[in-house]
Amino acid sequence: MLKTKNTFLKGAFVLPKKNSAHSILIYDQSLLAYDDFKILKKSFVHTYEVSAGESLKDFAAFPGHMEKILSLTEGIPTADLQIYSAGGGSVGDFCGFMASTLRRGVLLKHIPTTWLSAVDSAHGGKTALNVGGFKNQIGSFYPATENIFIRKILEGQGDARRIDMLGEVLKISLLNKKVFRKICEKTFAELNDNEFIWQHLALFIDAKMGWVKQDPLEKNGIRAVLNLGHTVGHAFESGFHLQHGFAVALGVVFAVRLSLQKKVLSRSAWLEISKMPLYQKFSVDLDLFLQDHFKLKENFDLNFNLIAQQLQKDKKKTSQLSVKYIFLKSIGQPLPRSYPISEIVQDLKRQCS
Repeated sequence: MLKTKNTFLKGAFVLPKKNSAHSILIYDQSLLAYDDFKILKKSFVHTYEVSAGESLKDFAAFPGHMEKILSLTEGIPTADLQIYSAGGGSVGDFCGFMASTLRRGVLLKHIPTTWLSAVDSAHGGKTALNVGGFKNQIGSFYPATENIFIRKILEGQGDARRIDMLGEVLKISLLNKKVFRKICEKTFAELNDNEFIWQHLALFIDAKMGWVKQDPLEKNGIRAVLNLGHTVGHAFESGFHLQHGFAVALGVVFAVRLSLQKKVLSRSAWLEISKMPLYQKFSVDLDLFLQDHFKLKENFDLNFNLIAQQLQKDKKKTSQLSVKYIFLKSIGQPLPRSYPISEIVQDLKRQCS
């Protein structure tokens, strides 16, 4: 698997002039609000503006984007062409797939501009498009040659983006003992701090890549453990339009509780996890979410049916009735199992009560 270089910058990044004519910057239009991004954009001869979000990843819209980008890059030799993506996870997914298919593959560099993409989606080489409302059904493995992190842009994203990222940090802390020890005694306020996140960004990235390197193309099942919290999290995200990282955090709490209930997770590990301020914060959020959507609403059954429908769309299905679900045995020890979708819905009902 191609090794990705990580570059950490405090301020603006400017493309060297020798590369400018051979590169195209594909960027989220919202970044035009940042002066440091405007400086970056001016150093590119070729740019292409997109609107971030799941609609960008719609396969039906992809040919139109491809035609425009082919036109913009027509005079650039394939060997010299580089795509730079600037944005969050949806822009990275789109640009990664574009780079992997354009002229059978051109160089790719990511400039992740949300904390969530900086910690998670920019790493590991996964690209994806959505088909007919089903998430991430078409994709490729295509790692970037470089990820460029610009602190001033990341810090300008606001509190909600930072909290979204902490959902993935919670997940990786349960999969990596070093990260767990680093954050287990930190208050939520201490974790939700730009300085702390910037100083530990490389640690979070390395923890994820430790799993990716064992299974770069998802052939032996090891990398699948990074889906901890994602099965139910994706159902919450799609069914109730939650932010991805926040939905994953709720899914992680659900998975920890379920692992304890099924006697997969040891009682001692559960006690350690339950004392984490970050886990406690998202545990309260899950209880409030379940109360709002599944206990006090008139459409109680309707919402459970909605979750069942979303789970049926999960690309990790092992059969028509089951999905590969990630349980937790202890900190750093996930356990993938085929698990019935109907059981997940029943478990959700149990957690509601």
